[in-house]
Amino acid sequence: MQEIWCSEESLQKHQQSDHFQHFQQKIGEREMLEYLQLRPLTFVG
Repeated sequence: MQEIWCSEESLQKHQQSDHFQHFQQKIGEREMLEYLQLRPLTFVG
């Protein structure tokens, strides 16, 4: 699974949210993902 965020700030806020913490707990318990990669979007142009 890969998520791309528009800014480092929005990514950090998401990672600290209760929603995301719950998500990480559940996927860990159920071994649902091989990997989780979170990163900010880098604009090229």
